[in-house]
Amino acid sequence: MEKDTRYYSELMRRYVAGECLPEEIDELMEFIRSPQSDRVLLAEIYRQYHLPEEAPAGASITKQQSGRIRELLEATAAAGTIAKKRSSVKRYLLAAAAVFLVVWAGYRLYQYGETRPVQEAIAGKKEVLPGTEKAVIHFSDGSAVQVDSTSKGVLYSRNGIVISRSDDGVVQFRDSGAKEEAVPEPLFATFTTPVGGASRVELPDGSKLWLNAGSTVRFPVWFSQKERQVQSSGEVYFEVSKDAARPFRVMSGNQSVEVLGTHFVVNTGTDASVIKTTLLEGSIKLSGAGVSRILKPGQESEFVKGKGVVSIAEKSNPEAAIAWKDGYFEFDSADFKTMEEQIRKWYDVEFVYDQLPDNLFYGKIERNVPLSRVLEMLEIVGNIHFKIEGRKIYVTE
Repeated sequence: MEKDTRYYSELMRRYVAGECLPEEIDELMEFIRSPQSDRVLLAEIYRQYHLPEEAPAGASITKQQSGRIRELLEATAAAGTIAKKRSSVKRYLLAAAAVFLVVWAGYRLYQYGETRPVQEAIAGKKEVLPGTEKAVIHFSDGSAVQVDSTSKGVLYSRNGIVISRSDDGVVQFRDSGAKEEAVPEPLFATFTTPVGGASRVELPDGSKLWLNAGSTVRFPVWFSQKERQVQSSGEVYFEVSKDAARPFRVMSGNQSVEVLGTHFVVNTGTDASVIKTTLLEGSIKLSGAGVSRILKPGQESEFVKGKGVVSIAEKSNPEAAIAWKDGYFEFDSADFKTMEEQIRKWYDVEFVYDQLPDNLFYGKIERNVPLSRVLEMLEIVGNIHFKIEGRKIYVTE
């Protein structure tokens, strides 16, 4: 009888706990290298370990278990070299992903328990805490409003616009119905989240925006009767309210996204040299530098600034692009620069290294934990080490 993924995920748990017999370790290794494991195994491990109510009682990750995890990765990589190169790399990354999920779950379970190795290691040092809800709104008339998690009720009421923060943290723009004073020119709002901050916005038309750290959107407080246009930079997720009479346009650098009503995220990156747009629902039209393309759900485009080149790829896990809005880092074959940017923006830190590491990262981590815990998880699954000094992270391999 063929064994199912539950059997092998149990072997993984027992391996980490040091309970596997030698022949069981061989069996687990063989399965990880086989085509049958793939993401089916990862999904099963994620189900068992990610959900606290389904996690094994008393689960924790000790130094010895961390060593066993690294041994598994090294042994899997070494064994994979006898296979075709492409296959061996894939097997290694999948093994790393599986172990990452197990380790992350173990930390979630023990981080508030009696064993606190992370805190002992940083005794006497100040923790780098995660980002919080905060933003600033600048108006084209020179006025400004600060927003954070303590802001309540009406924050601004002038020129026919009312801005308030709801009980669940959404900053809402509403038309008051009457202008209090003559406005000589259209009034624009620039909504900015700093590094180490994030926020949610509801525009006057009902469209909802999520801004990750270090992001900006600029829009008129009253949309015209012909269109709704927003400028964005950084990483912004849009849930656009449908209005067939007024197309919704997002301008990011030289790229324009046109939509009637849909869910998508635009990420201009640190230097805006490449603009990534990931579509979750509906359809959108991308335009820029004489190029026009239609994006479908599950696809991600890359627009190269200055070259007018647009490439489109199918994403097996498009939700990873918006995990941050739900409170997670999610890495799916992410390179070091991608991982670095996410952590740098959220924790307001700087990475220092002599040479760019070539590690790839998989896994899902909560964003509400101190930086030291996130880095320790990354250390366990890769041949990489971090040292925190103030707000600088020194990287060695």
